Amino acid sequence: VIIVIDTSGSMSYSGRMTLARDAAKKVLGTLTSVDYATVVGFSSSTTKYSSVLVQMSESNKNLLRTWMDTNLQANGGTNFVAAFAAVAQVISASTSATTNCNRVVLFLSDGEPNSWSSSDYSTATSQLSGYQLITYALGSGADSTILKQLACENEGILYEVADNANLGDVMAGCAQAPGSNSN
Repeated sequence: VIIVIDTSGSMSYSGRMTLARDAAKKVLGTLTSVDYATVVGFSSSTTKYSSVLVQMSESNKNLLRTWMDTNLQANGGTNFVAAFAAVAQVISASTSATTNCNRVVLFLSDGEPNSWSSSDYSTATSQLSGYQLITYALGSGADSTILKQLACENEGILYEVADNANLGDVMAGCAQAPGSNSN
């Protein structure tokens, strides 16, 4: 599982950054020591917990939770291109850890990317290399057009999550049974 969290400045509205971090932690709580995961934060640039997927032992989950609290803060623009490039780097470096596994990217964002072209869809799809993409449009009134197309082109689902919804329950339920709720 690769959890990708938008950390752009707009994520500070309505407590979205806190909700996203808490939801990611809830997803981590559903994983066991046979699962592998990491987190990528993105705004104008990216930050990764690790360059490869990490086995989700209890100690690694605790380290990842602490890393998210320290490193994922709302600031900057919304660079989807950089986010997918970072995901591609993790996928490329983690191939042996994901052989014969269910592979999923959970992508959370509250807005449109600063820059996105029609060719960026095919680039993102090729970078995902066999991973299912589940997207989350965070916040009331969030434009989900690009997120929906990305999910549809990558065997995924779009979840539109209002500001007052329980994002953690939506994500944790999805992490246990991807594809159980389609849009």
